[in-house]
Amino acid sequence: MARTEGCLMGNTTTGTLYYGTPSIGGSGKRTYPSSPTMNIACPSVNPSISHAINVTPTAPQIDCKIDGEPGGFAFVVYNFNIVPCPLDDYIPFLFLAISAIALFHLHSRYKIDLI
Repeated sequence: MARTEGCLMGNTTTGTLYYGTPSIGGSGKRTYPSSPTMNIACPSVNPSISHAINVTPTAPQIDCKIDGEPGGFAFVVYNFNIVPCPLDDYIPFLFLAISAIALFHLHSRYKIDLI
């Protein structure tokens, strides 16, 4: 699994990583573009998105900023891996959908009253 480098805005559990190709200043500080981004936590709205794991700061620490954000070099560069979000959280919804289809099938085949 290849490591990716990006600028972390927020904390290491719910923050956002900006990981496009940075411009590097004379002192080694980096300016990352405002996209692409990677969430550390899987979003509950769209489970097909990837997220970052193994988020660790670079050694030595490298300061960074996001292009267009005020505040100067207020963030730090982190290394991370990109993996798909797990679908385990959606098994109950899949179970409910299959159960509804089974009940509909039983109702139509055997004329069973559901209420």
